[in-house]
Amino acid sequence: MKDWQSGAVVAIATLVTLSAPFLLAQHTETVSCGEGTTEVEGVCVSVDRIQVDGIQDIYVDFLKDEYVVSQGDSVRLIFDARVYDHYIPSQFVIPDLEVDIDLSDRSSVHFIEFDATKSGAFYYESMGNCRVQIPGAGEVEVDCTIYCGETENSRSGYISVIPENS
Repeated sequence: MKDWQSGAVVAIATLVTLSAPFLLAQHTETVSCGEGTTEVEGVCVSVDRIQVDGIQDIYVDFLKDEYVVSQGDSVRLIFDARVYDHYIPSQFVIPDLEVDIDLSDRSSVHFIEFDATKSGAFYYESMGNCRVQIPGAGEVEVDCTIYCGETENSRSGYISVIPENS
């Protein structure tokens, strides 16, 4: 090896050795969590039910068909279209609790708050569309029955309120 080549190798090795601790200290890895999760200390954890200020926060993601709370709980259902993966609701109804909310404003986070005073299974339903990626068009909302082959543009399930003494 020529003298100038060995000198260059030594210089590059020294530069890498001296720079590595600085570069590693500056690197902060961003964690990207999926729907229904959030990042806590670099780990994705489920956030479908969180207690905040004495209120049970439930992030309604329409990936499951039952959300469970305890009788006596103050409940806040949270709807955030920005984090939905595929199904995008435009309306949410719980007939027995007289809840009916318009979710068509996709830029806002919507909340429904209620006290779970009565135990039982309370049927909910929602109407909406599906969000898909179409080559050349990007992300669009489509009729689920036509594009996805689903039988209807809705999701349904239950808010189950477990009795206090269970």
